[in-house]
Amino acid sequence: MSAISMTKGPIQLAGLLFKPSTSSAKTPALVIVHPSGGVKEQTAQVYAKKFAADASRGGEPRFLEDPNERVSDIYAVVDYLQNEDSVDAGKIGIVGICAGGGYAVAAAKADHRLKADLNRHAASLEQAAAQITAETQGAERAIAPYVPPQPDNKTPYDLKEAHDYYLGPRAQHPRAENKMLFLSFPRKAGSLWHTEKLDKILDGKAKKVILPKGTHMDFYDKVEFVEPAARGVVEFMQSSL
Repeated sequence: MSAISMTKGPIQLAGLLFKPSTSSAKTPALVIVHPSGGVKEQTAQVYAKKFAADASRGGEPRFLEDPNERVSDIYAVVDYLQNEDSVDAGKIGIVGICAGGGYAVAAAKADHRLKADLNRHAASLEQAAAQITAETQGAERAIAPYVPPQPDNKTPYDLKEAHDYYLGPRAQHPRAENKMLFLSFPRKAGSLWHTEKLDKILDGKAKKVILPKGTHMDFYDKVEFVEPAARGVVEFMQSSL
């Protein structure tokens, strides 16, 4: 693993690049897109260690959850990978986790340098669009927690799990403060419906794998769920790149 820096206009993006230790030839590459509010050292790194490359914003502004910027970040990562000596530039795929799944779809449909797209529970970005609209009409930028600081008996199970993951010993990171600049949108309990909706839009052409006992946050770092999910990604990418 090596730390890398990528230029996107006036902004430098920081990333972690994972290369196969057994290959000296050019290889396919994967961009791993992390969830809202996450940093590259969390669940994105768990998956990146198993296959390819991971990147996220390196400088200011921090805590920015702007869908347009997140998608254009992906384009900058692809620019970088195309000039990486170890990468087969014609075989670059993308894997999105949670909200990163929505960004991955948006990037892949616009940038055909991305040859394959796989999502691990895409999250709705409709509230993000509403906040952008509000700001064009003069609304202030919002700063709010992306997971509840103190869950109670009314907190949806997914958000209780998110609190346990982001604010507990599983994945708490000093740079992943529990706040989000620009927008903060509530997630409904359960995220499978996002995947089902995308599958319907694609008219069943996508390969869909469901592990019945897994909850949303189980796929972030729990070995018994990450392992089969990663195997599915590898199989899909091997047949698609």
